[in-house]
Amino acid sequence: MSDLSGSSKSRALATRLFQAAVEGAAPFPHTRRAVAAWCARHHRDDTRLHIIALGKAAASMTAG
Repeated sequence: MSDLSGSSKSRALATRLFQAAVEGAAPFPHTRRAVAAWCARHHRDDTRLHIIALGKAAASMTAG
């Protein structure tokens, strides 16, 4: 069996996994982008928008 620890593919995979873990620990930026994208497509400025978040990360997702 060959050692893949030094290969660029293994490093790229490890980097992607690390980035996904870090991003998963901070859901706010992803939620903010998703809500902004939805609003750009569906929301009119003259109406109220209510957001409901449920689960362990609800407070983080709705902050800001």
